[in-house]
Amino acid sequence: RLLQAVLDTVNCFLVFVIASRLGLARRAGLIAAALFAVFPGFIISANSVLTETLAAFLALLAVYLLITLRDRGKYSWVWPGIVCGLIILNKGSLLFFPISIAVVAFLGRRSIRQWLWKAALLVVVSYAVVSPWTIRNYVVLGGFAPTNTYGWSCIWAGTGIAEGKILVWWDDPIVISGSPKAKNTKWISVSKATYDKICFQRDPTRKMSRMDCERHLRPYAIKQITEHPVTFAYMGIQTFGRLWFNLWHEKPPSKRSLAYAVYNALMIALAAVGYARWKAVMEAKRFMFAYAIVTTFSSMIGLSDARQGFPMWSFVFILAAVPLAVYSERLKATRKASHGG
Repeated sequence: RLLQAVLDTVNCFLVFVIASRLGLARRAGLIAAALFAVFPGFIISANSVLTETLAAFLALLAVYLLITLRDRGKYSWVWPGIVCGLIILNKGSLLFFPISIAVVAFLGRRSIRQWLWKAALLVVVSYAVVSPWTIRNYVVLGGFAPTNTYGWSCIWAGTGIAEGKILVWWDDPIVISGSPKAKNTKWISVSKATYDKICFQRDPTRKMSRMDCERHLRPYAIKQITEHPVTFAYMGIQTFGRLWFNLWHEKPPSKRSLAYAVYNALMIALAAVGYARWKAVMEAKRFMFAYAIVTTFSSMIGLSDARQGFPMWSFVFILAAVPLAVYSERLKATRKASHGG
């Protein structure tokens, strides 16, 4: 936990550096760092043994390197490539993040020197960093798994098979509605037919290896999605709400959850204004946006919870600090003029 706290302090400093040096004023850096420091998600993750603090550090470091090395030599993107590989190893759901960076490089090809070489090098280096673990998985587990082995399990849990209710994990306990156990537990209640269907599909996996479990659940996940696409889309919308607004964890939501959602919505609105007003290089904003997009879509498919989105809030606060800094400067000037008058 001490290391988590130290790393979170470094993250706060990186937020300050990115916001204050890359086209923004020092005041914006201080505001962004303050928003980061008081965000409940980062406080929780720094006080727990979770991957989100490290994920935020790697994301911030990658974006910082990408921006600062933008105009350097053609081999300069080796370093952000290494960091992107570490991002994938830490969060397997971000497997396609390097490709999103290559897309950003393509969009900014007129302003990024040797963009094609840099983008290709970044992608190759990123997956080269991941490859030893992929090879290990193939040798030890007997199947292709680039990072972790919970892909199809998470997708299956997110298909809405439990009558549209959220299975946070593929082996979450369920009960039959109306049974004595359903009245005395917070487990998910489903009909007898749904209960039998879920048990039939997942009970055999309890005696399987992880790779065999993935192979077993994959056809069921695909079938559920193709037969009930609307339900799957609705589950993705719920995941979006949990990821960005911390909603759909409780029914009905508590006052605290609603207040949290309003605060997040305000920060997102300010970030949108900051994105439009920030006069730094366009790629700086696009790199941040790419991370948020990949995180959001991968989470919606795999039915992730709110903490999976904590790292991308670093970039939300950087962008939200722009209009707040402008407003504070205007307020300062107004007070100064009034005092002088």
